[in-house]
Amino acid sequence: MIHFLSEKLKPGRIFRSIEQIDFRSLKAQGIRLVLLDIDNTLVHHGSHLPDAYARRVVESIQNAGLVPFIVSNAKQSRARSFAAGLGIDCIGMANKPSASGLLRACRQAGIEPSAAVMIGDQLFTDILAAKKAGVLAILVLPLDSREVWNVAFKRWFEAPFLRQYAKDPTLWPQP
Repeated sequence: MIHFLSEKLKPGRIFRSIEQIDFRSLKAQGIRLVLLDIDNTLVHHGSHLPDAYARRVVESIQNAGLVPFIVSNAKQSRARSFAAGLGIDCIGMANKPSASGLLRACRQAGIEPSAAVMIGDQLFTDILAAKKAGVLAILVLPLDSREVWNVAFKRWFEAPFLRQYAKDPTLWPQP
């Protein structure tokens, strides 16, 4: 059972920061759509507006010729205002780990799931949803260790998987 779960939760790559991702390389691999989580991926948990970091990330994605798109479990109004601050589209209340929000984003963008990547900080939501949707899954380490109780609780269950993935050099980019 653990091995089965380990494969279901295993991202394609793991980065310490979203800024380490080579978006031009992803484009060369056929990726056209970058699905982004908000909390602890683009900004600290609970932020309602994008900061300079989030704007740099989105600009980097766009400069690589890719389409950035927010897919978040945040309330629709918060996801919309956050995405509007970046000038990009979004799906709020995505219900990750369900694949439905990711697939809806792909349909809305007119891009097949096989040409999309989901970037997020949680195995049990972002990565599992990506795997279910047939989207490349990239895990980034959380921006902040301070989190709401339910996310902190999930981190406890993620820890054994993360320890296992930390030992796999194929998941980590070469310096």
